[in-house]
Amino acid sequence: MLTKRKASLLINRLKLDAWFDHYEVIVIRHKTEHVLARMPSRWSAERKIARVRPALEVSRQAFHCRRAPGWHPRNAAKLCVAPLIVAFWLPWLWLSGIVAAVCVALICGLLTSGRRWIDGGEDDR
Repeated sequence: MLTKRKASLLINRLKLDAWFDHYEVIVIRHKTEHVLARMPSRWSAERKIARVRPALEVSRQAFHCRRAPGWHPRNAAKLCVAPLIVAFWLPWLWLSGIVAAVCVALICGLLTSGRRWIDGGEDDR
């Protein structure tokens, strides 16, 4: 039986709380905040800031990232990989093929949808 303490330890160890949030890269121009991009992790948000800052010729203080609630499509696609791997161990070939096809379709759909949203725009899904 999974107790509350063990569940919280499992969540902390696997860093599952980070999967349910994403990071917004924000640049401040003319005293207004503009969302530049939405990234799945803080590390990728920091990389985006380091890559974009020289191109925009803005000081480092004009950039920051903040944690926002909501799933990022890349994190959801990563979660679909687990059933895809399990699909190869299913006993019947036709069942394995169907589950694998559904998982691949979900992964492709998640990775190609929401491009405008990921690039800092409004939700296009």
